[in-house]
Amino acid sequence: MVGLSTSSAGTEAFIWDSAHHMRPLKQVLEQDYGLDLTGWKLERANAISADGSTIVGRGLDPQGRVQAWRAVLGASQATVASPVVADDGVGTVSTTQLHATWTDADAGDVVEYEVAAGTSPSADPGEFVTGWTSVGVSVETTLSSLALTPGERYYIYVRARGATGPWSAPGISDGILVVHSAFSSPGAAKLLADGKAVLLQGVVRTSDAAQTSGRGYVQAVDRSSGIGVEAMTGASGDSVEVAGVLATVDGERTLSDAGWRTLSHPGEPRALATSGDDLQSGPFSYNPMSGAGQTGTSQGAQNLSTVGLLMRVFGRVLTTAQDHITITDGAFADNGSVRVETASFTAPVMAGDFVAVTGISGLRKDGSDLRSVVRARTVSDIQVLSAAE
Repeated sequence: MVGLSTSSAGTEAFIWDSAHHMRPLKQVLEQDYGLDLTGWKLERANAISADGSTIVGRGLDPQGRVQAWRAVLGASQATVASPVVADDGVGTVSTTQLHATWTDADAGDVVEYEVAAGTSPSADPGEFVTGWTSVGVSVETTLSSLALTPGERYYIYVRARGATGPWSAPGISDGILVVHSAFSSPGAAKLLADGKAVLLQGVVRTSDAAQTSGRGYVQAVDRSSGIGVEAMTGASGDSVEVAGVLATVDGERTLSDAGWRTLSHPGEPRALATSGDDLQSGPFSYNPMSGAGQTGTSQGAQNLSTVGLLMRVFGRVLTTAQDHITITDGAFADNGSVRVETASFTAPVMAGDFVAVTGISGLRKDGSDLRSVVRARTVSDIQVLSAAE
């Protein structure tokens, strides 16, 4: 759509589309199509062709004479590449500032950068929270005086312009989640209610989602607590930071809508060894109304919570199946057993083998009850210590 608009500066031609809304036509022709319209005043646009390639109107030429004009538009071609944008990580506690830096292969040809921010990973103008702001040729910016919402992920957009030609397509950061609080311990994060956004810093990844039924796990460096992270991938033993929203899935506290990045690789922590009976987790500061804390199993009311931690148990194999085995170490008062899930492999054991199992302590639904489960990650997590006779 084209037409004329009136302001204190007089009348000027405008163009409107759903992506950019109303903009001065002269600005669009100069910035998006590289036309030199110095001295021209485009007072009105009378019509645009059905394919948008031709616009006609009236205006004043550089000598001040009234002229009819016609603009025949080809495809706009940026003369510089899109910047590569990096924000400050996966999460931030600030609700007023966003910071970013960027690199550009064509930096030497850039005469100006503009930055904006929004909630769209594709830079949809309808989801901008700021307008485009010029930062000259700087390759760093801090957007301030913002009103950011905890639990929302924000993206920073940067576009570049050369001496000729239009703006480049925007470079887009990978997104940063505004969180309610930051912690170094999953246990501290679990004290918050479901729906709260948190940042975990310097925790250790202990499994990949492909190994443990679509959910990766991280734990504190001191092995005091752990938590599941939906869809998280990466190597066990990585030091990572993770930002996500607290939720409860089948009794387990998890982080959903999560982002993460690897900081270093100190190596996998040693698993905590326990008996099958002590594996049955008790509740940890559990509030059933808000979901805060961590519920326990139906059998482990007096035990410490091991949910989310890398554990090691021992026992004789009772049953085998394609995706799990059961073992017992004789420690159960009711002759119960521990279920070991093997989501990514079939355990190479047989009934009667005495085994050591390393895996993530978790919860599973058994009717109306919650029971403990050990989620083995790879075939090497199950060691046969004594084969069945």
